[in-house]
Amino acid sequence: MLNVKKEVAIYEEKAMQVEEIKKKLELLNKQIEVVNQLKEYREKPPILLAKMTEMVIRGRMQLTRFIYDDANLTLDGIALDNETVADFMLHLERSDLFSSVVLASLQQSSYDKIIIKQFNITCKKVVPKKEAPASK
Repeated sequence: MLNVKKEVAIYEEKAMQVEEIKKKLELLNKQIEVVNQLKEYREKPPILLAKMTEMVIRGRMQLTRFIYDDANLTLDGIALDNETVADFMLHLERSDLFSSVVLASLQQSSYDKIIIKQFNITCKKVVPKKEAPASK
């Protein structure tokens, strides 16, 4: 009977150690997830900027302000004509980055005796669908 009590005590101690290891592993997994999210968030703005440079109509327009958050992108800029603004909006719409592209304002102004168009465009970003975790 004494041996059984000793064995039970040993197994209970090992069970407590296992539970402690499980708690530490869970905490570690949460920390890894946070690091991965931070890494992903850090990489998004430069990737978006690189893609935006591909969509800008070179020599015909210029972006003057770029406001970015988790759901929206607001762009201010100048262009030589309405067609350039329309082409830029088409490039934005055809990209896989935005669910909607809206011309908020378009104004004609003069800069150094040249007629230009000042525009403001708002875009709703596409929210990527997260993959369902694989079942264990």
